[in-house]
Amino acid sequence: MIEDKNVVSLPSDAPLTTYASADKVEAALRLEVASFLFGQSKTPEGLRDRVRELTAALREMGLPPESALLRVKAAMFTAGLTGAADSRTVCLSTRDRMTICETLVTWCIESYFDPSTDSQSDSFLVQPGLKH
Repeated sequence: MIEDKNVVSLPSDAPLTTYASADKVEAALRLEVASFLFGQSKTPEGLRDRVRELTAALREMGLPPESALLRVKAAMFTAGLTGAADSRTVCLSTRDRMTICETLVTWCIESYFDPSTDSQSDSFLVQPGLKH
């Protein structure tokens, strides 16, 4: 049997409504990332809020921080932030895309360990060359 390291196993004792909530927030994060990448959103507040909401839902479900981070990264990949750039995201350099990924990862970690954190890690907005 081949083990997939990207598969996040969920605690069996978490309420079903928590699973549904996490799935909805993850979908909202993917949408927010895509909106930012494709120029429909110009500010990071929505991204930060969705990352915090998803992290909180995953922590509430009992997922360890590593699994929560994997799920946030999976949402970034699905939305097109990581991986190969396509014609819709070429307005962002690879450096800009990596900076955004690092920022979202920072928000996830901060949020997991200190939910009251009001991070000002919006550094990707002031990066030279970012066309947003």
